[in-house]
Amino acid sequence: MLRHGQDHLLRPRSAQDSTFCTANQRGTSSFPSPSSFVSTILPKASDKSQLLREVIGEHTCDRRSTRTYIHSEFPNYPFEEKFAENDELWKPDVRESASEHTIREHEALEQIFDVDDSTFISITSHSGSIAATLRAIGHRAFALPTGGTMPVFVKVEKR
Repeated sequence: MLRHGQDHLLRPRSAQDSTFCTANQRGTSSFPSPSSFVSTILPKASDKSQLLREVIGEHTCDRRSTRTYIHSEFPNYPFEEKFAENDELWKPDVRESASEHTIREHEALEQIFDVDDSTFISITSHSGSIAATLRAIGHRAFALPTGGTMPVFVKVEKR
């Protein structure tokens, strides 16, 4: 029986956000600070977190902001030392295919699950990234509205 004032919401134990500012804004509005987690296994701005992003290439909206700008907007987010100032993955004349994007998102999940044994992990990203992640785990296609959220439960079996 629930009692007034008790919090029975299952909260993530760790979080990963896309390095794109819109995902960071959504992540910080849902979870006000990295300290609200028991652990943030990967630095918010890391090589691994850069895999959690929209399709890479051609469209300037799919280019990550500079490290300096991200830090100015989110000063409490930790950066890996080797996190590049500019988006080294984005190219103006090459667009990633849907299958390449799916493989990249699968790789991001593998890297997260390799180092994070939390029961609940929050991943904040973008609609294209979410669609590729759903393909990577064999989930049916699901279109999210702008700013939408979707709980997905994945059983991870480590080898």
